[in-house]
Amino acid sequence: MTIEIQPLPIDKRKTCPKEFSFGVTFSDHMFTQNFDTDNGWHDAKISPYHSISLDPSAAVFHYSQEIFEGLKAYRNKSGGINLFRPEENIKRFNRSAKRMVMPEVNESLHLEAIKSLVRLDQEWVPDQHGASLYIRP
Repeated sequence: MTIEIQPLPIDKRKTCPKEFSFGVTFSDHMFTQNFDTDNGWHDAKISPYHSISLDPSAAVFHYSQEIFEGLKAYRNKSGGINLFRPEENIKRFNRSAKRMVMPEVNESLHLEAIKSLVRLDQEWVPDQHGASLYIRP
Protein backbone atom coordinates (compact mmCIF):
# COMPACT_ATOMS: atom_id res chain seq x y z
CA MET A 1 0.00 0.00 0.00
CA THR A 2 1.21 3.49 -0.75
CA ILE A 3 0.58 6.63 1.25
CA GLU A 4 -1.08 9.46 -0.64
CA ILE A 5 0.49 12.76 0.41
CA GLN A 6 -1.51 15.97 0.03
CA PRO A 7 0.80 18.71 1.31
CA LEU A 8 -0.54 22.05 2.44
CA PRO A 9 0.81 24.80 0.18
CA ILE A 10 3.91 26.33 1.77
CA ASP A 11 2.31 29.78 2.01
CA LYS A 12 -0.55 28.26 4.09
CA ARG A 13 1.70 26.51 6.60
CA LYS A 14 2.01 27.83 10.14
CA THR A 15 5.31 28.34 11.91
CA CYS A 16 6.52 26.33 14.85
CA PRO A 17 5.64 28.13 18.09
CA LYS A 18 8.32 28.82 20.69
CA GLU A 19 6.28 26.87 23.26
CA PHE A 20 3.89 24.00 22.70
CA SER A 21 0.71 23.33 24.66
CA PHE A 22 -0.19 19.64 24.80
CA GLY A 23 -3.57 19.03 23.19
CA VAL A 24 -3.79 22.64 22.02
CA THR A 25 -1.01 23.15 19.46
CA PHE A 26 -1.13 21.03 16.29
CA SER A 27 1.16 20.79 13.28
CA ASP A 28 0.03 21.37 9.70
CA HIS A 29 -0.59 17.77 8.64
CA MET A 30 -2.12 14.52 9.86
CA PHE A 31 -2.01 10.84 8.86
CA THR A 32 -5.26 8.90 8.41
CA GLN A 33 -6.29 5.54 7.05
CA ASN A 34 -9.55 3.65 6.97
CA PHE A 35 -10.36 0.14 8.14
CA ASP A 36 -13.10 -2.29 7.26
CA THR A 37 -13.30 -6.05 7.54
CA ASP A 38 -13.29 -6.61 3.77
CA ASN A 39 -10.23 -4.48 2.98
CA GLY A 40 -8.36 -4.19 6.28
CA TRP A 41 -6.39 -0.96 6.64
CA HIS A 42 -6.56 1.08 3.41
CA ASP A 43 -6.62 4.59 1.93
CA ALA A 44 -3.50 5.74 3.81
CA LYS A 45 -3.15 9.50 3.48
CA ILE A 46 -1.19 12.44 4.87
CA SER A 47 -3.21 15.61 4.42
CA PRO A 48 -3.62 19.06 5.96
CA TYR A 49 -4.87 18.96 9.57
CA HIS A 50 -8.67 18.97 9.56
CA SER A 51 -11.72 18.03 11.60
CA ILE A 52 -13.04 14.49 11.39
CA SER A 53 -16.71 13.99 10.71
CA LEU A 54 -18.44 11.23 12.67
CA ASP A 55 -21.97 9.92 12.40
CA PRO A 56 -23.95 10.57 15.61
CA SER A 57 -24.60 6.82 15.90
CA ALA A 58 -20.89 5.94 15.70
CA ALA A 59 -20.10 3.20 18.21
CA VAL A 60 -17.14 5.24 19.51
CA PHE A 61 -19.64 7.46 21.35
CA HIS A 62 -21.04 4.44 23.19
CA TYR A 63 -18.22 1.91 23.46
CA SER A 64 -15.03 3.85 23.00
CA GLN A 65 -11.66 2.14 22.67
CA GLU A 66 -8.41 4.05 22.48
CA ILE A 67 -4.76 3.22 22.05
CA PHE A 68 -2.50 5.92 23.42
CA GLU A 69 0.99 5.25 22.04
CA GLY A 70 2.64 8.53 21.12
CA LEU A 71 6.29 9.06 20.24
CA LYS A 72 8.63 12.02 19.95
CA ALA A 73 10.59 13.62 17.12
CA TYR A 74 13.49 15.77 18.28
CA ARG A 75 16.46 17.65 16.84
CA ASN A 76 19.92 16.14 17.26
CA LYS A 77 23.08 18.20 17.79
CA SER A 78 23.67 18.60 14.05
CA GLY A 79 20.11 19.87 13.48
CA GLY A 80 18.81 16.64 11.95
CA ILE A 81 15.66 14.96 13.22
CA ASN A 82 15.53 11.74 15.22
CA LEU A 83 12.51 9.65 16.21
CA PHE A 84 12.57 8.06 19.64
CA ARG A 85 12.37 4.26 19.16
CA PRO A 86 9.59 4.24 16.54
CA GLU A 87 9.81 0.48 15.88
CA GLU A 88 9.22 -0.24 19.58
CA ASN A 89 6.36 2.26 19.62
CA ILE A 90 4.64 0.46 16.74
CA LYS A 91 5.11 -2.93 18.43
CA ARG A 92 3.50 -1.54 21.62
CA PHE A 93 0.68 -0.11 19.51
CA ASN A 94 0.02 -3.51 17.95
CA ARG A 95 0.21 -5.31 21.32
CA SER A 96 -2.39 -2.89 22.64
CA ALA A 97 -4.56 -3.38 19.54
CA LYS A 98 -4.38 -7.16 19.91
CA ARG A 99 -5.32 -6.98 23.61
CA MET A 100 -8.28 -4.76 22.78
CA VAL A 101 -9.36 -6.95 19.83
CA MET A 102 -8.71 -4.10 17.43
CA PRO A 103 -7.01 -4.45 14.04
CA GLU A 104 -3.23 -4.25 14.12
CA VAL A 105 -1.40 -1.88 11.77
CA ASN A 106 1.14 -2.86 9.14
CA GLU A 107 4.43 -2.05 10.91
CA SER A 108 6.41 -0.98 7.85
CA LEU A 109 3.58 1.20 6.47
CA HIS A 110 3.01 2.76 9.89
CA LEU A 111 6.72 3.61 10.19
CA GLU A 112 6.73 5.02 6.65
CA ALA A 113 3.70 7.17 7.56
CA ILE A 114 5.42 8.54 10.69
CA LYS A 115 8.62 9.34 8.78
CA SER A 116 6.71 10.95 5.89
CA LEU A 117 4.62 13.03 8.28
CA VAL A 118 7.68 14.25 10.21
CA ARG A 119 9.52 15.04 6.95
CA LEU A 120 6.54 17.10 5.77
CA ASP A 121 6.16 18.89 9.13
CA GLN A 122 9.89 19.12 9.91
CA GLU A 123 9.57 22.84 10.68
CA TRP A 124 7.41 21.81 13.66
CA VAL A 125 10.25 19.92 15.33
CA PRO A 126 11.60 22.51 17.79
CA ASP A 127 15.28 23.24 18.10
CA GLN A 128 15.22 24.12 21.81
CA HIS A 129 17.18 21.75 24.06
CA GLY A 130 14.88 19.15 25.59
CA ALA A 131 11.91 20.07 23.36
CA SER A 132 10.25 17.67 20.92
CA LEU A 133 7.28 17.22 18.62
CA TYR A 134 4.88 14.69 20.10
CA ILE A 135 3.22 12.41 17.54
CA ARG A 136 0.02 10.66 18.58
CA PRO A 137 -1.72 7.80 16.82
